[in-house]
Amino acid sequence: MQVKIGEKIKELRKVTGRKQEDLATALGVTPQAISRWEANGGYPDMEMIPSIANYFHISIDELFGYNNDRNRIIQEYNDKAQWLINNNDDMTECIALMRRGLEEFPDRVDFKTKLAFALHKQGWKNKGKEPNIFWEEAAKLYEKLLPHDQSCIIPLLSVYSCLGKYEKAEQKASEQPDLELCRQVLLGNLGSIGSINDEKRAEQYRGDAVLELLHAFQKSLDEAIVCNNELNNSREGLELLLLNNSKDGKNGIIRA
Repeated sequence: MQVKIGEKIKELRKVTGRKQEDLATALGVTPQAISRWEANGGYPDMEMIPSIANYFHISIDELFGYNNDRNRIIQEYNDKAQWLINNNDDMTECIALMRRGLEEFPDRVDFKTKLAFALHKQGWKNKGKEPNIFWEEAAKLYEKLLPHDQSCIIPLLSVYSCLGKYEKAEQKASEQPDLELCRQVLLGNLGSIGSINDEKRAEQYRGDAVLELLHAFQKSLDEAIVCNNELNNSREGLELLLLNNSKDGKNGIIRA
């Protein structure tokens, strides 16, 4: 079998937001087997091919990469939806488009994300009406997407606020990982605990972690400025913080 079916399985699993464990359970194999397939270290038994295709709601030909029409159609859906989002205030057409797309491709995470965004945007046209069906549906979609895409947390909190669900927004925010547990910081710490023997790569990770933390701090400071207008801009606030740290005799100050 010359076709790299493992790469196709990995691609399908990623775009549908599935884990290796999910596919393994559905097929009755181990996650290690799925990992081997995706690394092209082995192939699934031929009798499993129909089950894999059914799991991803595609044909066997598509699984083997013989059908490019599917990818073209998906791209057309995405391109048109993005154009509608960028150029229209009324999301009626975009919402209808993404609903049709999900009828045809029910597991597309990107379609669900665009639908949630369009519903969120359309909700502003329905503001003041109770219930706001657009915001309610957007919230439900973002909740389902969040385990697969952590970037959905920001629009989800925004929709909660639009709906007046402030306590729910606070609770959901408090459930998210601490800043020191974010990907960049964890990678940055690998060099310190001896988990990376490539110092250049470890230094790159540490730099990325510092930039991520500074970026998060700047965003929070921007919000504080908007609320109390005590500083002119976040750069001024960052420089003030660094100056105070310097006066306290702390080392390793990064100049903005």
